[in-house]
Amino acid sequence: HDPRAWLARQQGHRARANAAQANSWEALPLFLAGVLVAQQTGARPAVVDALALAFIALRVGYIACYVADRDLLRSALWSLGLATSIALFFAARF
Repeated sequence: HDPRAWLARQQGHRARANAAQANSWEALPLFLAGVLVAQQTGARPAVVDALALAFIALRVGYIACYVADRDLLRSALWSLGLATSIALFFAARF
């Protein structure tokens, strides 16, 4: 009846899973904008596809590290995911 209150009471891996989910929603707009810019600037589809698949794989690893409480690896994967989103903006140059 009140899922937000239930979620606010969670601890451990459940709280980390929710935080990873929230962070994934926060990362999505930059990624989507990058894909749109790459497509509109004439980037090769293979480059866009490779960067998009890399982003998704990095996000899956990020979520796994977040839930498992592997903070250093999680931060590294987050940084690489951010780099792939930014690279999409310049994909037409590759």
